[in-house]
Amino acid sequence: MTLRRPTLASVAAAQIRASIEGGEWGDRLPGGRELARVLGISRPVVYQALKELEATGLLVGSTKSARAVRRSDAAYRPPSPKVVFLSAYHVEELEELPARLAPRLGRELADDGLRLEFARLAKVDQGASPRSLEALRRLHNPRAWILYRCSPAAQRWFAENALPCLVLGSRADDLALPRIDVDYAAAIRHLLGRMRAFGIAPAQALLLTPKERLAGHVLTADSLLPPELRESHVIGLDADADILAREIDAALDRRPRLVVTQRALHAKAVVARLWARGLRCPRDLSLVSLQDSAGLAALRPSISRYTVKQAALFGAVTRCLGQLLKGNLAPNSGKLVLPDFVAGDTLGTPY
Repeated sequence: MTLRRPTLASVAAAQIRASIEGGEWGDRLPGGRELARVLGISRPVVYQALKELEATGLLVGSTKSARAVRRSDAAYRPPSPKVVFLSAYHVEELEELPARLAPRLGRELADDGLRLEFARLAKVDQGASPRSLEALRRLHNPRAWILYRCSPAAQRWFAENALPCLVLGSRADDLALPRIDVDYAAAIRHLLGRMRAFGIAPAQALLLTPKERLAGHVLTADSLLPPELRESHVIGLDADADILAREIDAALDRRPRLVVTQRALHAKAVVARLWARGLRCPRDLSLVSLQDSAGLAALRPSISRYTVKQAALFGAVTRCLGQLLKGNLAPNSGKLVLPDFVAGDTLGTPY
């Protein structure tokens, strides 16, 4: 399927919507010439953006007359004073880092008179119908959205509907949406250096990733493995515990020098299977996790892993969200948070 890049008009519509919802222009907008100057775009693009907003019911009037565009009180419902955290998970199912981030973010928003709410849409990490997303929008109608591990199709719907949102996690390459993510490319560059130091070639490594997220980790696979190895050396793991154990055993039967896991829970599962088979790290093979957790840190031997400082992630999210709520966040902006390497005891030379 060919993915369509959001038009300049859609991006401009998102900026105009954010400014209106922030109360910048009251009940009437400036004329097209002034809007073009403020937004730094051409007047034809401004007019197309205003037409898109008219179609949503946010604006009514003649788009080419100065100050002739106004709110439609019958069709327009002001956004609720809240930010919605959208994901495919219940709150108690969130991974450790976002679960710790949420309470702090909620307190920060409360200081500004806003509240943080959670919305779960089943399988929004794999895809979502426009009808279900529209129903969610009508139900919540927030000032802004945080999209946690949402699929490219869901992200595209938010972009095309000019809804203010911040992507937390991977973003579709052709979408101009602000995002916060971990800089996995930097982690892989560092890992490749460690591999060279211990004489481990990419062909001797296996990457274990959640099966349902296989397509979402292309960057990591592309960075870690040469093209001829990307298909055969990336293994998707099932969520079922019994199937997971069999899949890890099959991976270990290939006798890799290094196993890299995308998720902390998979690193723990690998350790359990190694013990069951009488294997040890790094005596028999090396193990590195691209994700950290409290449970992983408590294991012995200590797992070599990459970790993201909670303060760094929280600071990046609050800064970007604050700018988004003010309508000052550029569509393609955001931040990649650099992870730290915890050396641990599971990466080294076999002995």
